[in-house]
Amino acid sequence: MGDAPDARPELSLPARAWAVVRSAGCWVLLTLFTLVVGALHIPGSLIAPEGRWGRWLEMAYMWAILHASNVKLTAEGLEHVTPGRSYIVMANHRSMYDIPVLHYLLGRGRDLRWVGKQEVQRVPVFGWAYRVSRHVAIDRQNRAAAIGALRDAAAASREGVSFVIMPEGTRSVTEELLPFKKGGFHLALDTGLPILPVAIIGSEKLMRKGSWHIRAGAIHVRVRPAIETHDLARGDIDSLADRVRAEIAEALHSPVPPRKGVARER
Repeated sequence: MGDAPDARPELSLPARAWAVVRSAGCWVLLTLFTLVVGALHIPGSLIAPEGRWGRWLEMAYMWAILHASNVKLTAEGLEHVTPGRSYIVMANHRSMYDIPVLHYLLGRGRDLRWVGKQEVQRVPVFGWAYRVSRHVAIDRQNRAAAIGALRDAAAASREGVSFVIMPEGTRSVTEELLPFKKGGFHLALDTGLPILPVAIIGSEKLMRKGSWHIRAGAIHVRVRPAIETHDLARGDIDSLADRVRAEIAEALHSPVPPRKGVARER
């Protein structure tokens, strides 16, 4: 598959050659990490799907991905995340790097579960680990099954679980947010959990949809104040989705502060 359009200037031949070598090296490391973590995670999840072992492995896996790829990660607004409180995290989606970034920043000391499309379970090793773990897979072609999976997730929220949902449903290849799907907002009303809007800035420069190239670079995460949902009704879903979308859009287009003043850097 070819690369998506990129705003970066054309690279010289030596720079392109180095980019290919670097990307290949990153993929070798990421494959090794996936195989090792999968070999430990799959049996651990089968024995104790709710145990801390799987959560610890996931955090180690995300850390390894970010450091092996030389991602310069900064964040602001983490003061809006209350320790011990459960959320439904909603973020924009432009790159595969959005997943390790969010999990690494928000998964510490928190049972963080991803709500993703069922197709992810077909990915060798990674998908197998996803299948046997506590994360939620949605069949977008089977509405009844998708609703059932969300209801099971809602029941799990009583145990102090937080969920991550990419409401666009797929990675965007433009600077604009795609239309938001409503499943996550139904989950928010079913659980009464607050929605935590998050903007991920710059991840598409490291790896765009349709590209295998992995580039070094910086990703900035901006967390906005949580939006309460416990007093809302079904008729409020459209306005709730519009509000969350507006929060993320505003956060995406606000200037990124100098790295020196960022709340956390890894």
